[in-house]
Amino acid sequence: MFKLFLVTATLATVLGLAAAQWARRPVVASASDQAAARAILDDGIKAQGGDAALRKIVGIFARLQGWGYDGEREAPISSDQFFQGFDKVRTNSANEQAKFVQVEVINGNAGWLKNGSGPAEKLEGERLDVFREFEFENWAVTLVPLTKRDFRLSLLGEVSVGGKRATGILVSHDQHNPLELYFDNETHLLVQCERKVIDPDTGREIREKWVFSDYRNVQGTKQAFRFQSFWDGEKAFDLTVKQLKLSDKPFDEKLFSKP
Repeated sequence: MFKLFLVTATLATVLGLAAAQWARRPVVASASDQAAARAILDDGIKAQGGDAALRKIVGIFARLQGWGYDGEREAPISSDQFFQGFDKVRTNSANEQAKFVQVEVINGNAGWLKNGSGPAEKLEGERLDVFREFEFENWAVTLVPLTKRDFRLSLLGEVSVGGKRATGILVSHDQHNPLELYFDNETHLLVQCERKVIDPDTGREIREKWVFSDYRNVQGTKQAFRFQSFWDGEKAFDLTVKQLKLSDKPFDEKLFSKP
């Protein structure tokens, strides 16, 4: 499954919101706890279309439209995105009120950010890490990568998402930050993702939550077409997928070069 929500790094910049990153914490779970979490993940993969169908996806193109919020401020947003694996991303975003366009490119250990007609700015150090962590999260919630040995899973409790019960698993990785994923108890679809982030400008910890809904059939898989995000309980984004194409072949490498 492809969640498309890690446009947050770019959209946050468009709206004047702070980018964020957070501390990694190793988690060790009992064997039975890990087995229970893995069973929930396996059910989620099956609900999305199955392991074989999901593994065929090499690249994804998505067109999003919606709204971004910053307190009382709101702005319409549109975004075209190309994703390939966990470290190749190109996002073209616009705030239609200000006619502001931004291009973000991540290609392995290199990254660039281009605002409007200005020159591309090279992303380095902590700023590059922030963008790469967002892209890693987007890759991880396609679910199939979580079956690899370098991911550790443990069981979380139940929560209510959209009036329905969902059970969570905690996803841990030595090189990346933990994610809390919640799956609907009836459909087994991934309906919510939570994590803690730190605003690097203020040092304040933020609780970020994404809610996924409006699942549709796409090329033998099920994909969410609506994404709502909340920062410390306040709405940050409400996005809808207008176009989605899954590719079993890599994109033109030029897409991931310096814009």
